[in-house]
Amino acid sequence: MSTLRPIERSSIWYDDGDIVLECEHIAFKVHLHRMTTTSMVFRDMASIPQPTVVDIEATEAFAYADTYPSSVIRMHDAASDMKPFLEAIYNPSYVYYIANSASPPKRF
Repeated sequence: MSTLRPIERSSIWYDDGDIVLECEHIAFKVHLHRMTTTSMVFRDMASIPQPTVVDIEATEAFAYADTYPSSVIRMHDAASDMKPFLEAIYNPSYVYYIANSASPPKRF
């Protein structure tokens, strides 16, 4: 019997989000519309059918119990790369602070 690593919910989790991006067993719940309007990669990805919670192994489904019927997109990116990417999409001033080596503002 294999042991599955539990999936953690990241600090970037919007209850009204409609997709879950999973990177290294860390889940980010975001808005498909925002992702597709700011990223050509996500725009193209949105046209490809993605698995829903029903398609995930039963032992993993508990992590997404409150997201159904959100789509779950398993990413090959590192969670440490995905978080600043999403911060920049949701909080454009984040890019300014990073570029100027200042502490970015807390998420709103």
